[in-house]
Amino acid sequence: MKPYSTAYYLSRIFGFLLIFEILHYLYDFFPNIVMQIFSGINESVFQHWKIAFYSYLLLSAIEFGIFYKTLSHKQQFVFTHLFGAILTPWIIFILWYIAPAIYGPIGRVWVEILWAISCTILTIFIITVFENQIKEIEWNRSSQLVIMLLMLILILEFTIFTFHLPWADIFAEPYS
Repeated sequence: MKPYSTAYYLSRIFGFLLIFEILHYLYDFFPNIVMQIFSGINESVFQHWKIAFYSYLLLSAIEFGIFYKTLSHKQQFVFTHLFGAILTPWIIFILWYIAPAIYGPIGRVWVEILWAISCTILTIFIITVFENQIKEIEWNRSSQLVIMLLMLILILEFTIFTFHLPWADIFAEPYS
């Protein structure tokens, strides 16, 4: 499969959704501290962003393994995909909240789930489009450091806020 072909886009979307679903429920089946860090522990918006972030990292690691021998610029691949991982929760945020912004609260759970899945699919499509455009970038040392710093901050926040929630409505469970 050629990167950035239609088959690639579709396999990425399907792969991401599969990984996302696994991480979404992994803690329910294996309630331990490791799963708590990488999996969703409740239905809050924040936990879904965490799941999306780690799902994207796992998808990127799988892709790296698949394409490793054919990658001519491995470092560019890594930093492009790390940048994609950083963007993933924020694009989900931008897309998901357009419905409440226009229509107000989503009244039915099944409609909300369908909307969330649609936003997730569109997010991976958008990230893949971006990655296709920036895949040739030679990330300089400053850019690499910024990406690594943002990755570290996100990992710290996702981990710390899993165990100690700050006050903010994005951290609240929507149906509690």
